[in-house]
Amino acid sequence: MDKPAFDPTKPFEPAAEKPAFDPSQPFEATKSERGVVDKLFGVTGERFQTWPERAVKGIVSNLYGAATLPGDAMQGKFNPSPEKPGWVTEGDIANQDAADQQLIHRSLEAASALSPVNPAIRAGDQAIPGIAKAIGVKEAKVPTTRELASAGGADINAATKSDLAISPDAVANFSKLVQQKIGVHPVDAEKTFAKLRELENPPAGSIFTTADLQALRGSLQDTAQNFNPNFAKDQLAATRAIKEFDTFLRGLSPKDVVARPTAAAEPATRAQILAAALDGKREAERVADLFERGRGNYAAAQRSNDITGELDRAVTGILERAEGRAQAAHSGRNLDNTIRSRSESMLEKPKEISGLNDAEIAALEQARDGGAVRNTARELGNRLAGGGGAGSTVLAGLGGTVGASVGGLPGAFIGATLPTGVGLGSRALANALAKRDLSAVSELMRKRSPMYEERLANPETYIISPEKRAALARALMMSAF
Repeated sequence: MDKPAFDPTKPFEPAAEKPAFDPSQPFEATKSERGVVDKLFGVTGERFQTWPERAVKGIVSNLYGAATLPGDAMQGKFNPSPEKPGWVTEGDIANQDAADQQLIHRSLEAASALSPVNPAIRAGDQAIPGIAKAIGVKEAKVPTTRELASAGGADINAATKSDLAISPDAVANFSKLVQQKIGVHPVDAEKTFAKLRELENPPAGSIFTTADLQALRGSLQDTAQNFNPNFAKDQLAATRAIKEFDTFLRGLSPKDVVARPTAAAEPATRAQILAAALDGKREAERVADLFERGRGNYAAAQRSNDITGELDRAVTGILERAEGRAQAAHSGRNLDNTIRSRSESMLEKPKEISGLNDAEIAALEQARDGGAVRNTARELGNRLAGGGGAGSTVLAGLGGTVGASVGGLPGAFIGATLPTGVGLGSRALANALAKRDLSAVSELMRKRSPMYEERLANPETYIISPEKRAALARALMMSAF
């Protein structure tokens, strides 16, 4: 709110005075005004607890939990009773899962209570000042294209080899739901709807595996990558179907997971059914994680490979093709122009940029357009015949003639070599900057991967100095007492 303008017609009103100190009122100290003695004994406010007190409370609590854990387990506190005897309900699954988590938490507390840990560390305090500053954090390393392809392929392969077996009814019902949510008429997307309808009539006694799910995704992906304008609706429907089926595993309920057929003819007990349902649900979550991480890393590798081509034996990447074309046609001196041309060609094809986000497309446009320094170097190289060939020879001859008329033989040498040297240097600079811009596109693509996100979340650390390494060693030794 703006302050009101000064009005000279109104009488001056002095600001309100601070209230005088009243000795009859109790003194209330703020946090910044309280001293150490005040904090320890709670003279003017709440009493602060020291780390030894917090450590003792934590130890006592953990010891009590460790002592009562066996008795609680014997009394069946971690085996909740069924909501409906003789049946396995959704509530039974949730209750058993919660009981398992509580058992794990109690077990970890018991292990912590009985392990030799420094009380200061147990209480969450920094026992030795300076330790936190003695450890540095390394910058997260961007994964290479090969690292991403290898990790992504391994995760996808592991997911497809899972023993998870899914009820055909669950797949059929989900397929019907996807067909309703796609938002495209079946007549306009015949291929996509034919693949989805096939899931509605599975053979008798069949099961749906994770390998089947991956095969379905691959088939839909083929349709989604068809950029023929005549099949635009089919492409759209397949793309939307893939997004829906990527959520399928996480939405499964325990009843959607079935046991694989075995030779055993004995009927399963309720406990076995409950255990199998729990295991199946957890396995579905694990496989979903594998697929998500694997597909993310593999997709990042393929995007980067479009730039570098390092995953293919043939020359397929923009950078590889640009370097090869420049070497074949212009002795490697025209790399900048070739990179611009190849980048523009990629930007013109919807299929080539279908997996890129806005930042990656902008980086690719930067590789095509160049910056101020790169464009200036390119212009100088062009004007001073930095590409070599006949133009360079003519310029050297003219420069030598002018130089000789001014400075004789030394002038001729300078005049013949200086313009050409500047042109060659400018062209080399433009080529190096173009290669750097294209490499930046590849790096940006590789950063959009689960592997890089994991490295950011769990960075490598290092000891900064010998003095602080010694402090860290003392802290570790103290933790044994």
